[in-house]
Amino acid sequence: QVGAWQKAAVVFGERVWGQGITGASPTAPLPFTSLPLIYERCFGGSPSDPSRALAALAQQNPVGRGLFAGEREAIGQPLPNFEDPLAPLQSLRDRPRPCGFGPVARHWQPRRSFAGTYDQAWVEQRIPFWPRDFDERFFCAAAPGLHAAPHLQGGEAVRIIGMAPDGAHEFVLPSLRLRARFEVPGATLRKQLILDAVSLEPDSGTFTLIWRTQIVADPLRVSAAVVRLLEPWEPA
Repeated sequence: QVGAWQKAAVVFGERVWGQGITGASPTAPLPFTSLPLIYERCFGGSPSDPSRALAALAQQNPVGRGLFAGEREAIGQPLPNFEDPLAPLQSLRDRPRPCGFGPVARHWQPRRSFAGTYDQAWVEQRIPFWPRDFDERFFCAAAPGLHAAPHLQGGEAVRIIGMAPDGAHEFVLPSLRLRARFEVPGATLRKQLILDAVSLEPDSGTFTLIWRTQIVADPLRVSAAVVRLLEPWEPA
């Protein structure tokens, strides 16, 4: 949990699809002490002979596990270790959203759907610029459920439970104000940065904050770019 935004997962030991009386069903989970929180252990996969609907689902997490076209392909194969508490995987017909916590790859859905249309018209009229139907949400790599809108300010309380052997981690994000100065021909541009992303690494007891801003300028004509921390008495 970071401020008002939170996400949870139910964690299972290793399971496979077993043959039941009424069809495939999950076997009992094996005991475990720890598991890596990676997309390879969330719902998804790349079925060997997918229908159009399955192929679309696979694009949400092609490296995952648990997604199969049919019972014959699924028997003996692993299920995801991490599931959404509100959308448990109980049968082969279930299609839950991957319960991932890491960044979403650019070529995965739903992120890829915001990239726009790269057709012949784009080649002839727009290249190398973004297509006209480009959506800036493409730049958001946060997993579903972890996108803070409006953006974080700093000073939010952080609470991490069940992700480190030494128990819960609780702290407050630092409240830092950063300003960037850009030198361009005939002008000096000053922009305040916003806190764009927070990366938490409970195993190592570290976290990373990423700030960003943007200007409209030819990058080849920006002669200097300086970022500095504002003092408490300085105006934004």
